[in-house]
Amino acid sequence: MSILSISDPRRVLSLSGGGFLGLYTAAVLEGLEARARVPLARRFAVRASIAYKGAWVRRTRSFARDPQGARAMASADAWLTELASYISVRDTLAWQIAIAPVLLRAAEVLRRSWMAESCKGSYPLEVVDSSRSPSRETQVAGTFLVLSVELTVDDVPWLGAAPMFVRA
Repeated sequence: MSILSISDPRRVLSLSGGGFLGLYTAAVLEGLEARARVPLARRFAVRASIAYKGAWVRRTRSFARDPQGARAMASADAWLTELASYISVRDTLAWQIAIAPVLLRAAEVLRRSWMAESCKGSYPLEVVDSSRSPSRETQVAGTFLVLSVELTVDDVPWLGAAPMFVRA
């Protein structure tokens, strides 16, 4: 059974490649747009992950080519940056994210889902907390997290992820 309904307008193009292969992938996409003489997508998200000596980092940014989408995404990007700066040990991550939409300067915000990942030892990022299975425990000060959030801001879907450290 598909997670997305048939009427859902989202499309997914997943490309993989690190280092030079990532540059090659970007060049292929640029070539496709040039040949078609139209943008591949009006709104899209790019997710990039990197690992170096066991430390994993992920960043996701959403982009829009239309003014309404660009405003909504800029607002959501600023919100995620602000949220990342105040995640602390004082409350559970679920609570801090639940109250965070008041920081978002938009007419309407629908929080769809979120996920926090962290490295355990030298293993890749592993889910440590999420909207599907929220933890009742607070995070430990100094813990490195990658927080991924899916929102709808003023009827514009947005996906973002940012690295952060839990504050004391």
